[in-house]
Amino acid sequence: MANHEAAEAASIRNEAREILNLHYDGQHEAAVARAVVLAAVHPGSAVALNLAGLIHRHAFLVARNDRGVHSDDEDDDENASALEKYHRQAALDAFSAAARLAPSCVVTNADHADALADCRRFEDAQKEFLRMLDTVANNDQADPALYNVVYDMSGDSSMKERRRDAVKSASISMERFAERINHRILPLEAAKLLDASNLGGPAADEARDRARLLAETYPYSPRAQILRAYIDLAPVRALDPAMDKKQLLRRALTTVSQAAENFDHSLMVALFHAKLLFVLDNFDAAERECRRALRIETPNDPKWDDIPPMAALGADSDARVSYVKKQLRVLLKQIIVVAALYWSSMKNAPQGQRVVSVTVDTLHAHYDGIDKSAAKTISDATRFLKNQESWSSWICLNSRCDGKKFQTLVRSGNTYAASTEMSSGGSCSHL
Repeated sequence: MANHEAAEAASIRNEAREILNLHYDGQHEAAVARAVVLAAVHPGSAVALNLAGLIHRHAFLVARNDRGVHSDDEDDDENASALEKYHRQAALDAFSAAARLAPSCVVTNADHADALADCRRFEDAQKEFLRMLDTVANNDQADPALYNVVYDMSGDSSMKERRRDAVKSASISMERFAERINHRILPLEAAKLLDASNLGGPAADEARDRARLLAETYPYSPRAQILRAYIDLAPVRALDPAMDKKQLLRRALTTVSQAAENFDHSLMVALFHAKLLFVLDNFDAAERECRRALRIETPNDPKWDDIPPMAALGADSDARVSYVKKQLRVLLKQIIVVAALYWSSMKNAPQGQRVVSVTVDTLHAHYDGIDKSAAKTISDATRFLKNQESWSSWICLNSRCDGKKFQTLVRSGNTYAASTEMSSGGSCSHL
């Protein structure tokens, strides 16, 4: 019995090699026909199933590329040919069956995840990649040659080398998947969810739930984390301007602060984080975040992280980085001015209510030694206040807003309290 099973396995493997050689030689139709038969006759063979999946997926990609699309748009599926749809589903069926037979083969895991993503089952694809990572973390990955004839063509590699190569190949597949999610899928999701959140009611509730699921499903995506915070903050727009919004803002700050820590090369995350800290009157932390972001030597291209999509303006990466850094510098000046006025007002508070007091002149002297631009901003603001007897700053979390506008400051006795409302110019509806 054992000899019969061994002989059958060897026969399957030999035929699989012949089919793969046909495929490599460009005889794709003949390879597809034989692979389909081999998998149908041997449904319990991961070797046959993985080969069928590989050849079907190749045929699907060729058909899709012939249309000149990447098919991440849900509506595009209506334009797919019957042949394209057939090969896409056949590839998924084959890899799904192979994954059940070879759960510890990381190449099979990655191929299965790719096929799931081709069918827009992104959450399932993510789960398959995570299973793959668990297998690698536990060092339980199988020799890929046992289940995939691609790794059994030369015969001159060791099991250690094949396992290493399999992990490398699967890791590259996951990196491509992560880029696809962050760069192409999430912008499409974000556009729909942002529109839904603006509608209010059940649609907004569903948008918040969906944004939360996306953030939890794709923890490696800075865009997913910021989308969640952005939509969580949408109710702030509906609140009366006089209402205290800090509870909602602090809830979002937890998500954004973690994102800033995890994605420390993202200027968009840093800008959002600094603005949120600013409107919560955490001036020191907001200033530190601005300065940290401005010191990043190799920042990510802002277009990969922005919410709303296309918020980072510029023709290329350098232009977009310059655009966001300019916003950070503007925000930094606002933080310094508001902090100066806020702390200056503290010295006029009744005895016993002061936390700390510092004169504007002292703060100006401090920044004059470390940041001439900041010192000049304090001087300009002080001069403006003396002339106008009022001043305030509105700040908007939307990356499209320049976030700068002087307005009237509320004055109570001898105390000036700088306002940091969630708008720009007093009329912006962005968040």
